[in-house]
Amino acid sequence: MLFFKPFKIRKNATLRDTNTKKLIDRVIKGLAISAEDADVIFRSKVATEIKIHTNDRRDIMLYLFDEVPYVFIYEDQLYPTVFLLSSVSSSNIPVKYVCSTLIERIYSGSDVVPWCAISPESVASDSKSPRVFSLAIYCDSESGVQVSKPLVVCVSNSNSKDGSVLHFAKDKLCELCPPHLLQSFKFNEKFSPNSTNPEQFLENTEQNEEGALEDGKNELIDDNLLMYCFLHALCKLSRSDLPLLVNVFYAKHMKSECPKGQNLDIKKTSFKKVNIFLEKMADEGFITLETVPTNIIRIASFRKKHPKLMELLADFPDLEKLMLDDEAQDNSAVKNQQPVSVNIGDFYFGPPTFEEQRIITSRIAPFLASAGYRVDEGIAQSELCRIAGSYIDANNLRSSEDRNLINVDNMLMHVSNANLFKEASGSTLADPKYQITFSDLIRSLTRGLKVVYKVTYPPESGLSPLYISSSTLPKIKMYEAMQNGKHVTRIGGLCNYGIDMKAFSKYIQTKLACSANLIEDPRSGNAIVVQAQGNHCVALSKLLTGTFNLPKQWIDGYQEPVKKGKKKKL
Repeated sequence: MLFFKPFKIRKNATLRDTNTKKLIDRVIKGLAISAEDADVIFRSKVATEIKIHTNDRRDIMLYLFDEVPYVFIYEDQLYPTVFLLSSVSSSNIPVKYVCSTLIERIYSGSDVVPWCAISPESVASDSKSPRVFSLAIYCDSESGVQVSKPLVVCVSNSNSKDGSVLHFAKDKLCELCPPHLLQSFKFNEKFSPNSTNPEQFLENTEQNEEGALEDGKNELIDDNLLMYCFLHALCKLSRSDLPLLVNVFYAKHMKSECPKGQNLDIKKTSFKKVNIFLEKMADEGFITLETVPTNIIRIASFRKKHPKLMELLADFPDLEKLMLDDEAQDNSAVKNQQPVSVNIGDFYFGPPTFEEQRIITSRIAPFLASAGYRVDEGIAQSELCRIAGSYIDANNLRSSEDRNLINVDNMLMHVSNANLFKEASGSTLADPKYQITFSDLIRSLTRGLKVVYKVTYPPESGLSPLYISSSTLPKIKMYEAMQNGKHVTRIGGLCNYGIDMKAFSKYIQTKLACSANLIEDPRSGNAIVVQAQGNHCVALSKLLTGTFNLPKQWIDGYQEPVKKGKKKKL
């Protein structure tokens, strides 16, 4: 697969008229496209040349007409895209009709097309050059034969028994097509062909029924088991386990979550390898992977509150309990690290808690009104996912064909980004119907919302919660400087942590035996900070992390005390 993973664009230029004409002539001759089709497809359209550098370090030249990718050149050979094949009435690229199970396997990352599904008589060639063909879905419904547009572009060599997938309708190449143009191709739409010759379709499906189809069903079952074990293992994973080798995660964590009576085997799934599966999970945002110099892949971080994971709670009820238990353990660990009561000079009563939230705007306020939220209030993303999931289930908006897709109603139409919509089956100009994925819905809801941190103080302090507008966690800033030829230490940002600066300056005068006062700091935007005479970064770091019980990650300028070595005896 050339475009299964994200790629880099090294060159993007508009072709001149002479070069455009040469390219069109090459496409017509190379793919045997009729003059009528070529006139409709290429006439008065702007051609763009893009140089792509793929994830596996391959250079490919891609050509777009009015922003739609039609052809690409790989290893000096011209190949069509599914956009071009779905737009022409005929070409020299044979279309092979297969069951939907095989297409689903390809969408999941399988790049091999079984020989029994290709129809060897029409695809195999004695020529040394690869033979290109496409795949489409065939189904025999009660109303008759129905087929889809070409969905996959494959290649078959004379010395290979299986075909290889180059490009398909849901890979990263299709993301170059603008969403409003992508909907017009309707790849998922099935139609009845004008001439239905049963032999044309059944020669492949009959061979698949006992072989590839049965294997495909088994692989789909094993894929579900693989995802089940991954989600349960992810919920039980703690940050102290990181970084974690991918094979250790699979063998130790995922296999231990396999239900009784089941056997998890990655080779029986459509992914075949652990690296391929985890790379797909990384693309979907569940985890992040890193490669160490010896080409060893390991998990660097994970995201338990992924929008898709929140959505899957309905399908996997045990996950919610696992996540709640994990959060309870984290909270209890935090509570054990903090004293039950901290009272310093009646001005400090313990560390605050920070929660990342987003400020609600008038755009999404109607969607959240039923949950009691109003404009200019803060809401956590996990709570937003929960409300969205409840709304979808309450209004029965999940697609019956694909639970990952959500039918867009009037409310979702108002709060979502229309560029992320997908046209639903059965949609017409008179009655348009759209769908959206759960992750895209959450992305639409959070688009343009200001990120803030909600600071909650201990009840004994009597302080009200504070909202700080910042994309990163606000920290205490501490540094040493020179003033009038003398060393001074300045510390700011104490108010965010519930520490009264005037009382704190008096407190450190006694503890550090130094002069301290409040001044305006130019380096902090003329904000009021505490200034102490002398170099006290080490002493203040020890005081804040010890007596005030603040984590050192919250202090910008934290300094460890210098360890003194033992004196040598003379």
